[in-house]
Amino acid sequence: NIISISFIKYKKEGFSFFETPSFYKDKVIFMVIGSCKVYLTAEWVFSLKEKRMVVKSLIDKIKNKFNVSVAEVEKQDIHKSIVIGFVCVSNETPHVNSIIDNVLNFIERNTDAVIDDVQIEIL
Repeated sequence: NIISISFIKYKKEGFSFFETPSFYKDKVIFMVIGSCKVYLTAEWVFSLKEKRMVVKSLIDKIKNKFNVSVAEVEKQDIHKSIVIGFVCVSNETPHVNSIIDNVLNFIERNTDAVIDDVQIEIL
């Protein structure tokens, strides 16, 4: 596990001092980042225009339902392949895992494309 503590410089009454925002009331607060890439195949898509419509619809639905950042991240010029990446941030690993699972289930339920592979990384 990588632990990074950042410092913020403040100026108060002519003095400069540093404070660690990672500590709050004697507790260490962690930022957990979950990223996921979903590789899908859409055999029924025969043009890039059709693919863009499918991808845009799915991305908009994910954005509306979940508090994640999402985009098409690879293979934009291959009309039968879709790669969607999304990222979420929390202070608890189980919460990040839950969000990723929920988004994956949502993708599976809301598209006819077949999920070929999923890459998950928790930082």
